[in-house]
Amino acid sequence: CQPVPGTSARYRLNNVPRPPCLSYLLCYSGVSRDLAGSAFNTRVAECQQAAQQLSAGARHLGQVPAQQRTEAALSKLPALLARRARHVYSEMGRVETGAAAWAAGDWVTFGELMNASCQSSIHDYESGSEWLIALHEYASTIPGVYGNRFSGGGYGGCLFMLVDVEQLAAVAESLRSRYVQRYPAMHDHVRLVVAESEGSVRVFS
Repeated sequence: CQPVPGTSARYRLNNVPRPPCLSYLLCYSGVSRDLAGSAFNTRVAECQQAAQQLSAGARHLGQVPAQQRTEAALSKLPALLARRARHVYSEMGRVETGAAAWAAGDWVTFGELMNASCQSSIHDYESGSEWLIALHEYASTIPGVYGNRFSGGGYGGCLFMLVDVEQLAAVAESLRSRYVQRYPAMHDHVRLVVAESEGSVRVFS
């Protein structure tokens, strides 16, 4: 499987071609995402506090000078704020590394970065819900899944996976079976959706 010609290592939000050997698979956990009732706003406030302590006058972490984003600088923050800032800055690094891996057709590295992102969301940003964490753990052990992470804030909703297209059906069946076995009440609510660049979706019922 080769990268799509013309793919740039530079991150572009609206230009992420998908090679034909890969597929995007989303699994809806059966639990609706509700940011208003989640800790989302708390996390935003914590990131703002971290920025202000790292650099006077900074309103958000993006305004903190590069020399103040080091692990040494973060270690001087309260532990909770250090974790929040570490998540944000490590995510920025993963975007740059991931763009280069995608451009090179290195799907294994790209998938590892997705998994690292999800782990950072769980442990440093503390945004995962019980159901999404379970899906992440299951998906991480299924052959054919290069990588996976939460979609959006991670307080509910979907798990997003990068999957070998030839193993797509097997991945969907395995993930659904294991998830429903653990959460029988989700049997009629969990959904697996293949997202394609063809302007439509397919649902595994």
